[in-house]
Amino acid sequence: MAHNDGPIKFNGSLGNIRSYYDSGLKKTILTTKGGANKNLILNNPAFARTRDCINEFTACSIWASLLRRSFLDIDHLMYSRYYAEIVKLTKEIQVKDQESPYGFRSIEASKSAYMLREISFNRQHPFNGVIRDAYSIVLSPDKKTVNFTMNGFTPMSKLSWPTRFSAFRLYLAIAQVSDMVWNERDKRFNTIYSDLERLTQCTVTDWMGRNMEPVDIEMEVSFDEPALTQSGTTVVVALGIEMATDVSSGGAYIPPGNGTVGIVECFV
Repeated sequence: MAHNDGPIKFNGSLGNIRSYYDSGLKKTILTTKGGANKNLILNNPAFARTRDCINEFTACSIWASLLRRSFLDIDHLMYSRYYAEIVKLTKEIQVKDQESPYGFRSIEASKSAYMLREISFNRQHPFNGVIRDAYSIVLSPDKKTVNFTMNGFTPMSKLSWPTRFSAFRLYLAIAQVSDMVWNERDKRFNTIYSDLERLTQCTVTDWMGRNMEPVDIEMEVSFDEPALTQSGTTVVVALGIEMATDVSSGGAYIPPGNGTVGIVECFV
């Protein structure tokens, strides 16, 4: 792999050279074509194992995409090539399925929900390195409401961000995600329950000053209907933070990339 610093840039293929712009690296990348062609991979018995690998990787990619779509309300806090990390973790969940044959292993997130707490939607500024204080997240007995509490929070000492900011606000989002299994009739992976991403709810605090005195922060967000009424589902809680360099009556100035979000709790 090489990158193009010259005056002639293009996207697509030119002879045996393929060119594309990598938004994460902010460079134009050049690679050469190669490997087996599509027809061989899809039909030749010698590539049966490869087809199984592709099948499972596709499932991981679809499930990771559904998780991201579940938090579209806070996608403005997501930055810096996080998606590949989610796909990788999804694969780690998938390989825990010891019953299904290779190539058709389920993604049983409900059985490994604790692993989802490793997900940060910002590789450059992982959420767990930004807020350095203890907090509590509780799901109500009726399975509808999630409560967030952080007592005595002092931004000056408990909030770490690499650039200057004058105010911050918190986002609390809750979503429901489904396990994914192989559907023999359709010859594809499907979630056990569809359209759960439409159930996501989100709330946000007012702007709070960086230099304020210790404060107790409480947030609450609720589903319209009780969650976890079906097996194979997980309630996922994401906590995000956004920084503004200036807040006035005319609004807040938020530079691009001035925020992060991560999964902080799961309930099954």
